[in-house]
Amino acid sequence: AGVTIGYDIVDPVATNDSSTGHTPGNDAVLNILVNDKLSDNTAATVATTTVDLNPSLAGVQTSLTVASEGVWSYNPATGDLTFAPATGFTASPTKISYVLTEVLTGRTATAEVTVGYGVIPPAASTDVSTGNVPGVNTVLNILGNDKLSDGSAATVASTTVDLDPSTAGIQTTLTVVGEGV
Repeated sequence: AGVTIGYDIVDPVATNDSSTGHTPGNDAVLNILVNDKLSDNTAATVATTTVDLNPSLAGVQTSLTVASEGVWSYNPATGDLTFAPATGFTASPTKISYVLTEVLTGRTATAEVTVGYGVIPPAASTDVSTGNVPGVNTVLNILGNDKLSDGSAATVASTTVDLDPSTAGIQTTLTVVGEGV
């Protein structure tokens, strides 16, 4: 008489990750392996798994650039995933997916990562121009001392300026009767 032992083939489990409350302009770091499991239900580790941030490309990608948002980087020595926002990007990035591969079996699982940033308003500083000559136009760079919510300099490309907030839309000119434009 023989003994036969059978095992069900089970995939590893990659659980979605979320980290919120980050300050705009700062990197967000989270360990994405802490809640993942191997097919035998033991904890996933850097030694027993690989993480691919872009499975549409051949091989294992440990970084992913999202245009106009920033760069995601996975550290295979620690299990940490870092989102480094692009300068001037002050919102929460688009969530991404990663593929967890169990080294021993080659079996895979997919999970999503969501990172959230707090809302901090930009800082507009008061502008002053003195010593101007009457009758001559005065030109002043009003963005020169302003900051975005991530602390970077406000630029024409990263901001809009409304000179008449009491009127709907964005006004780039304002006429003050008896004074000028």
